[in-house]
Amino acid sequence: MGTNRFTIYLTCAQNRKKGRCSLIQISRSLARQLRAVFRRLAGRSAPIHPVLSLHAGKDGIRIRLNADIAAEFHQAGSYAEEVLTLPLAALANFEGRTDALVELETARSGVTLARWADSGVPQVKGYDSQELDSLAKFPDSPETMTPIEPGFMMALEDASHSASSASRYATDHIQLRGHTGQVIATDGHELLLQSGFHFPFSEDVLILNTPVFGCRELDPDSGVRIGRTATHVTIQIGSWTLHLPINPDGRFPQAEQIVPSPSAALIHWRIDAADAAFLAKTLPKLPGGGDEDSAVTVDLNGQAAIRAKAEGEGPVTELILARSQLTGPPARFRIDRLLLARAVHLGFREVALVNGDSPILCKDERRQFVVMPLGKDSALPPSKNALRIASTQDASLSKPPQHERRSTTVEESPVPTATSGDGLTNGDGAPHPPESNGQGKTPGGGINAVIAEVEELKNVLRDAYGRTSKLATAIRRQKKQAQAVQATLASLRQLQHVEG
Repeated sequence: MGTNRFTIYLTCAQNRKKGRCSLIQISRSLARQLRAVFRRLAGRSAPIHPVLSLHAGKDGIRIRLNADIAAEFHQAGSYAEEVLTLPLAALANFEGRTDALVELETARSGVTLARWADSGVPQVKGYDSQELDSLAKFPDSPETMTPIEPGFMMALEDASHSASSASRYATDHIQLRGHTGQVIATDGHELLLQSGFHFPFSEDVLILNTPVFGCRELDPDSGVRIGRTATHVTIQIGSWTLHLPINPDGRFPQAEQIVPSPSAALIHWRIDAADAAFLAKTLPKLPGGGDEDSAVTVDLNGQAAIRAKAEGEGPVTELILARSQLTGPPARFRIDRLLLARAVHLGFREVALVNGDSPILCKDERRQFVVMPLGKDSALPPSKNALRIASTQDASLSKPPQHERRSTTVEESPVPTATSGDGLTNGDGAPHPPESNGQGKTPGGGINAVIAEVEELKNVLRDAYGRTSKLATAIRRQKKQAQAVQATLASLRQLQHVEG
């Protein structure tokens, strides 16, 4: 904005002496935490420039963003009664990793002033603000909040990766089943059902999927509570509160019609922990990752073999999972390697299916993960010329991949998907990549923080590779569809010419 900073500073100082200037202080590290959480929610918000409201009072400071999913951070304490508003984008200017204070005050109508020090140099910046009455009403909190089992936030995070970016059948939502205590998500290609929770309501509700569930600033170790109003499901995670709107009209697939019965399965594949670590390491490196369906062949015949071959290039590469166990008749099928990698990453070791054309059920005591095979017609048969790699050849793997909390991206790049009816369909499905801090700065906190940042960067690059392959697959599919449409139009023109 064009207002002179020095003039704003003097005006605010004069107003403060007269008692007409609202003043709220927050730390730069809190501003960083606020931005990390709020920007994950602002991506869904209708306003182009989301606005925060800050409320100071005897019960502390409450900082709110009222987007499609409303969120509030509560800092305990006792403060003078003050209220001001601030653009969300302003946090990027004064966020930091220290507890140095940022002073926020109302300079005059329509202007909020921020003052802080950067490397000892005073900074002053004015921002456009809004009247509190012009903002949408913040959701009411439930009358009671109930503690919920550990692992609920991780369940929501994992569900968010299985939900769709499309809205057909409300698959861009997550279903909470009150009477069965289940968290369910699907994108039409995979379905993740997680059990073992006790909700303070008996109905089934649909809540918006959001990447904020994987935000590391939301620490579940600080305690998680849940409640419900007529319009929202409210989740408290320590100092944070999320108000997730309920979709009362959304149509969601019937999970019980999709999940195959374990008792009907004839084929059982037990993936050894060391084999799972071997598969997690080698699967992304197999040839054919850039092909249209990114498929691999799974051959369960005496031993488990994973085969891949680039389209029109080179020999078949075959992974032998020598430690894994099989029971039942032989089966051979194709599957999207990203879905297989996701099952391994989620920690599933039990796989069951009826035959090579049936849905594939991965399960443990509390979770079920269902994916559809891509069909067995193009599955790769055994080959004498295959480049064969056995899991027992890799002595560097001493422990299985760990299923840990991950951070997620702020903005999702939608990938075209297709669903058919209420069930799963063949196609792509993949977790979203975690997010880097995006600042290009070495974090504070000594060598441990640097190591943590390096590990996070490794995860970002690994997951980015998988997501890039998925996007390339979608582009190839769209290109082939466009070519098919052009061929159809050309045929129609020829028919019209003949009829003429």
